[in-house]
Amino acid sequence: MAFDISAVPNNATINSVTFYGYLYANSWPYWSITPMGSVNPVTGSASAINSQVSNNYQEGTAYSYNQESGTITNGWLSRVLENTATADLQSALGQDWFAIGLVDFDFSSSYYVDFQGWAEANKPFLRITYSYLVPVELASFTAEVMKEGVELNWTTTTETNNQGFQIERMNAGGSFEQVGYVAGFGTTTEPKSYSFIDSKLEAGSYTYRLKQIDFDGTITYSEEVNVEVEIPLVYALEQNYPNPFNPNTTIKYSISEDGFVKLAVYNLLGEAVTTLVNNEQKAGRYEVVFDASRFASGVYLYRLESKNFISIKKMIVIK
Repeated sequence: MAFDISAVPNNATINSVTFYGYLYANSWPYWSITPMGSVNPVTGSASAINSQVSNNYQEGTAYSYNQESGTITNGWLSRVLENTATADLQSALGQDWFAIGLVDFDFSSSYYVDFQGWAEANKPFLRITYSYLVPVELASFTAEVMKEGVELNWTTTTETNNQGFQIERMNAGGSFEQVGYVAGFGTTTEPKSYSFIDSKLEAGSYTYRLKQIDFDGTITYSEEVNVEVEIPLVYALEQNYPNPFNPNTTIKYSISEDGFVKLAVYNLLGEAVTTLVNNEQKAGRYEVVFDASRFASGVYLYRLESKNFISIKKMIVIK
């Protein structure tokens, strides 16, 4: 008999195996449930099947060695498979089938045991108990260039013991370094979605991967994703966020050519109160944090100057 065990996860731990068969005729049966090893009853030759069964029906070798006390009641009959059955089934998970042989080892017409088979109403089956951990199954992992930077998105279908994800980016030396972290959902069988934005990037090609970490310290790496960040086509100064703010706000800007950049903050009298950027920069997207903790409430101006580009915007400090 060959059983389909594809529904059992390959990483499962087999705890027990019980055979169920529908007995329709018997007479003082001496019978055995035997290991088939690598012999598949569906594809194996009759001689190979007979040899395997006849060599493995003895007590101590068989999965179940049965000496009935007399003719037994017909109907459903179960026997727990012992000895090496759990280990053999464990080894068979990768091939998705598991086979056993049945034999009445009296080898005479006087004593016999007959079960219904695959073409009959009461098909034999195995009841398998097992345990396994639901892994953190990553369904997707993508990278997309956005206005703010590179946006990474990933989803999981199941999670077990998931502490979280380290986001890693390959550096110029060819090794990965951490650029962010997103906490996981622990253990869940529901799909979950995650995202992370990697900002402050210059133009170039970038490679990312996820380092998934369990609470026990076990780590698993995702597949790598690649993305190309292009040089901005125009100069731009964005509105600060948040606005109004107290005491910090973020100012983002982009420059389309390498050159000298100055970003300064002014009061309404036109007096410079602080300079945030005043140096050479390569073309790309940038962001700086303005700390107004030492400034009074009010309206301020911030001015970006680079080559032939000048832009000014307002922001409000409220304390």
